[in-house]
Amino acid sequence: MKNLLVITVAFLCLKSYAQKQPFPANAVFANGLMPTNKNSQDAKNNYDIWRANFVEACSNGRYRVKFDNSWETVSEGIGYGMLLSVYMADKTLFDGLWLYYKDNVNGNKVMNWKINGCSGTIGQNGATDAELDAALALIVADYQWGSTGNINYKSDATALISAIKNYEIEANTFVLKPGDQFGGSQITNPSYFSPAYYRVFGVFTNDPVFWNQVAAKSYTIINNNLIQNNAVGGLVSDWCEASGAYSSQAGGYNNGGKTYSYDAARTPWRIAVEEMSMRRLIQKNHLILFA
Repeated sequence: MKNLLVITVAFLCLKSYAQKQPFPANAVFANGLMPTNKNSQDAKNNYDIWRANFVEACSNGRYRVKFDNSWETVSEGIGYGMLLSVYMADKTLFDGLWLYYKDNVNGNKVMNWKINGCSGTIGQNGATDAELDAALALIVADYQWGSTGNINYKSDATALISAIKNYEIEANTFVLKPGDQFGGSQITNPSYFSPAYYRVFGVFTNDPVFWNQVAAKSYTIINNNLIQNNAVGGLVSDWCEASGAYSSQAGGYNNGGKTYSYDAARTPWRIAVEEMSMRRLIQKNHLILFA
């Protein structure tokens, strides 16, 4: 699910329901550039195509996102779907995806990474990039709809961020682990690093010191990776050690995790979210996010 309409997130704003930011927002910011030929209808059309082709309804209001094998769902797909649906203010789908996520968590309260259709675990334990995307989406949902309805987005976001901190950040190093049950300094994935999210988590949970250190470590690892691998064109590898060197534990991945492939292709997107796409405005303790 690495390439499932990820870029669409950057173009989606908020719409309908009793939300705080109607669609299309067309917000103007002091910094950055806006395309002169932007078309909000294009964003909506692509969202509708994605929803029609990749989303399936389960029972009890649950929804899943189809994986490469359409009968499977991975947690990353749920995270992407939550980001897409919250920025389109598709509350029905957003709630259904989050309920599906919660139906399939392990003992650490993170979603088992691969599920057989609407139920039945195929791949156990968490994939950290999914947790990060889901946590940010919950924060946006809390801002957008509030947390007084059937789902308390604020408390769920806080709980998920706590699980990420406790189980998916290596103790004492601030290295992002690729899952709750493996990884750390000996093997990590730069394309999972989401420094913009970390800064949001820090404000949202009143824990900025910790999360700013995780963000700083992410950039250190990326820079180490570029130096160690003598990267051409600033291309990071899919997997590496915290030192930046290729990881001996990545043998099961494409070319031992040494290439700029489907994983690494997400790294510029995640960095750009911090540098350009994410706009954070703190007013009276409300965290406002725009794509």
